[in-house]
Amino acid sequence: MRRPLPAIAVIMMLGVSAISCGQEGNGFSGPSATAPTLDDGAAAYERGDFTTAMSIFRALAEQNEVRAQFNLGVMNYMGQGTAQNYEEAARWYRMAADRGGVRAQFNLGLMYETGEGVPQDYAEALRLYHLAGDQGHPGAPAKIAEISALIESTGGAPDGLTTAPALAAQNANANVAASAAPAVPTPPPPPVAQEEADAQPVAEDIPAPPPAPEEVALSALVVAPSAPPAAAASPPAAPPPSAPAQPAAQPTIADAQAAYERGDFGNAVSQFQVLADQGDARAQYTLGVMYANGQGVGQDPAQALRFYSLAANQGHAAAQFDLGTMYANGDGVAADDMEAMRFFRLAAEQGNGAAQNSFSLISGRKFVEARTAYQDGDYGTAFTLYQVLANYGDAAAQHNLGLMYENGLGVAQDEVEAARWYRLSADQGFPPAVARLNGG
Repeated sequence: MRRPLPAIAVIMMLGVSAISCGQEGNGFSGPSATAPTLDDGAAAYERGDFTTAMSIFRALAEQNEVRAQFNLGVMNYMGQGTAQNYEEAARWYRMAADRGGVRAQFNLGLMYETGEGVPQDYAEALRLYHLAGDQGHPGAPAKIAEISALIESTGGAPDGLTTAPALAAQNANANVAASAAPAVPTPPPPPVAQEEADAQPVAEDIPAPPPAPEEVALSALVVAPSAPPAAAASPPAAPPPSAPAQPAAQPTIADAQAAYERGDFGNAVSQFQVLADQGDARAQYTLGVMYANGQGVGQDPAQALRFYSLAANQGHAAAQFDLGTMYANGDGVAADDMEAMRFFRLAAEQGNGAAQNSFSLISGRKFVEARTAYQDGDYGTAFTLYQVLANYGDAAAQHNLGLMYENGLGVAQDEVEAARWYRLSADQGFPPAVARLNGG
């Protein structure tokens, strides 16, 4: 596992190791010493210079660098450094996928599944998921099972699916007819906007973020490994032939950093370890990086997780970001979107833009999951997800939670709680909540 530079976030800290191990396509021998590198592109992205980042990645992508092609797919999908363009994102993903890029194969499969930037095609999505699964992509088996079941139930025709069961659609039509008869109470309006033309009418028009491909929505740029804070972006791969210096009895961060920068990873680990044991968050974080990258120690995601956790719990923003990334990807720990969101939010509150982006992307996906659960009549799941998002301050989720309290869906009816959530949403200027409070 190579640790990516903090960039868009969330895909695969293990992504770079897949490349270095020859699992990410045919690879790329690398540009000349004076040409821009993946690190240069990542550094430009990290400082918010998306135009430069895209220019660097494009130059590398045109030389068939699979990781750069994947990165261009991410940036075109996200609209960073360029206008959002799903077709262009699919084109770059396809280039990387055709050369064996496992993340590109999976993301392109997601785009074929949803019909974003390409014609919706379950068979092609399934083919790409199989390719990604053959290379060990952790999300592929579930997608293969899901799409295989869809193809079996619909004959492979996307138009045969709806976002809610047919019974729900029938009930919606029945509710419209019944609403004219005062003796027959109609169910409350769903707390999300329906997409189908014949869906149950609702009073609210709640914008819901479009479902993004799982790893596009959770995507970091695939970049070369980063150094710890203030270290050179690309430290030497091995120490020089000179005899290693003995660590001082009480090393300092500067001592440990100097050892790292000259490529003396063995001494760097020893010195950072002493400082980490004394509770130094910077040393704990850097040990996490070194265990993640296998620098001076065996590559060990579990140890990386441990040291990131120690630093993150002391408020170290970069450690919080990397810990969120590990939870998002199930790298060294069971995948857990809720924990990922928690750590991304902590880092974002300290000004980490990549963490804010990652948090927003995961929360957007969770909103879609909540909406789908509601449409399927799974009010308990919908309530749980809206509650999480509402507690993070999502105005639409706060409004929807108010509706569920008002109507006793997934929770005991409670008009006081409903009013409280409407007020929180209205305080952010969310129009449906304002209307609700005003009797609309």
